[in-house]
Amino acid sequence: MRIFTKLLCAAALLLTGQQALGQTLLDNFENTRLLRYPAVQGTLTEGVATPASSTGNTSAAVAKYERAAQPYSTVAAKPKNGIFADVNPYRTGAQKLSMRFLSPGPGLQVQLVLQNS
Repeated sequence: MRIFTKLLCAAALLLTGQQALGQTLLDNFENTRLLRYPAVQGTLTEGVATPASSTGNTSAAVAKYERAAQPYSTVAAKPKNGIFADVNPYRTGAQKLSMRFLSPGPGLQVQLVLQNS
């Protein structure tokens, strides 16, 4: 029984580790385009040349967003296939969303709000 328990724990760790490593790229503004942007307050220009290439940022293209004059300008992003199949891992913190951006200055606050509609 002890060996079975160790094998079971090892299998669980292996499966959990594989899920933790799994990432889905939604949009790189080049060849992976799984998102659409139906509502933008301001100007969103897609496919702009990367302004700051580095070893950590090898993308050739990015999106450039110039916000509108409102205090809270927004960009809505939606999956092209309709909806995310399961957002529970994001709600619980098991998976995370990440976004890279270049700011004109330090201290710029970016807020991400997830909604079901």
